[in-house]
Amino acid sequence: KKAFLTNETIIPYEDVLPPYSSLKVSVRGITDWSAGTQLLKNLHTPAHLPEAPQDLRTFVHKVQDSVAKIYLRWSPPEKPNGEIINYKILYCTAEVEEKCKSEIVNGKVFQLTIENLSSDHLYRFKVAAINEMGKGPYSFGVTESLQQHKPTPSLLVVSDKSLIKLDADLQEEVEVLSENSRVQWATPLLKNSSFAWMDMNSDIYLTDM
Repeated sequence: KKAFLTNETIIPYEDVLPPYSSLKVSVRGITDWSAGTQLLKNLHTPAHLPEAPQDLRTFVHKVQDSVAKIYLRWSPPEKPNGEIINYKILYCTAEVEEKCKSEIVNGKVFQLTIENLSSDHLYRFKVAAINEMGKGPYSFGVTESLQQHKPTPSLLVVSDKSLIKLDADLQEEVEVLSENSRVQWATPLLKNSSFAWMDMNSDIYLTDM
């Protein structure tokens, strides 16, 4: 916290601050007799390119023997250096890296599902953050084989009043069935990472984990 007394309308601030640091500035006029009303303003220092996203991880769901889909998840950059607008995901087969495809998701989203991938190939994935200054560097690439089923770490909690799916990776829970209904039975997890269950109306549902 610093105070300046000046008769100028511009003051150079010489301390070095990180990009997009929050600042609270107050200004008031002073005469020989009194001080005027204080004007408050919240500011940010100029933005800079964001750092790379962290902790890129993959989960594989095999739909058929030759076709798979993959769930990508990541964490925001340690230093976003501005408000993250989008994330750009780049993926390609490890054998032909120059023929990559890309996807753009909102900056509030930290996961992406990519479907219809061939389980015969190795795929390489990486993600970059985008703010008002542009796209930052890509994360470390992750190479994944789609031959093996590697589902998201989830737990299904079944009671006579509700079904709740716990996502251990995101540490989130999703209510599959509300307490207004009752569960007659639920199957163990099926090969395709789904399970079937029946409510008290004898309606059968299939839910993905």
